[in-house]
Amino acid sequence: MEKLSADQITIAGLDNKHKMTVLLTATKSGGLLPLQLVYVGKTECCLPKGIKFLASWDVAFTKFQWSTRDSMMCCRKQVLIPYVKSIWESLLLSQCNQPPLV
Repeated sequence: MEKLSADQITIAGLDNKHKMTVLLTATKSGGLLPLQLVYVGKTECCLPKGIKFLASWDVAFTKFQWSTRDSMMCCRKQVLIPYVKSIWESLLLSQCNQPPLV
């Protein structure tokens, strides 16, 4: 991440190439939710070296770098449910009578 109007942007890990899928989630009101990054592998050892991900991002691992049912369930748990709960709390809604549309 760089400042707006930066003259030069350093690309960390330029020689460290990894295939990945990025899942972008937007709300009806135009907000963007945290990213889900899907990498090939089983553990964090598969991640590019020297890159720090935001704590709110969901980093998932699959046999291929594609989004799968399991990675989508992980995104649901790590990104969608916390967002819906925060909206319910901010609007003082009850989970019982105001189900979300996802």
